[in-house]
Amino acid sequence: MERLLQRFNRMMNISIAMVSFDIIVGLLLFLGASFVNKVNAVLLGCLLLVHGLFQLIRYFYEGLEKFFFTDLILSIVGIVAGLFSIFNPTETITIVGILFGIWMIIYGLERLYYALRLMKNKDEIFPLLLFISVLLVVMGILILFHPFRAFMLLTKLIGLFILVMSILDVMTYSLYKKRNKELLKLFE
Repeated sequence: MERLLQRFNRMMNISIAMVSFDIIVGLLLFLGASFVNKVNAVLLGCLLLVHGLFQLIRYFYEGLEKFFFTDLILSIVGIVAGLFSIFNPTETITIVGILFGIWMIIYGLERLYYALRLMKNKDEIFPLLLFISVLLVVMGILILFHPFRAFMLLTKLIGLFILVMSILDVMTYSLYKKRNKELLKLFE
């Protein structure tokens, strides 16, 4: 039993260490949302640039230009989008925010369609689906008006969520360590 207690406590200590990393990430996302998003935009640009260059090299290297014409188009788009993202991270975030807003509107309108179909059938779930669909459309429209700020807010909310979740995890793991004997008896 003593060995099991030691292993359990070691596992709890490792869990607390991992959660400490989560706390750091949560703080970084919450307090440095703009910086984090710009770094992500630059990383996305690097990824697009590398893929674009690879496709361009493959297009010319293989000698099968007739069969891989789409590689040429995709490589040019990837290189241009990658360079744009690297040198204009704020604008990239804004464009991604706009695309996200458009997606939310389309998704909300699709849900609205389903809600109206359910309303015709007098289904009891229709009010909830109607509320969600209207909320999605309104949020999508708001994001379209302020895509960069919406992206920053979303990043901060994710950071705050990770932070709160991590603090609760530390409290839970600490409680587990204090009650380790009781808890291990539950699993005997």
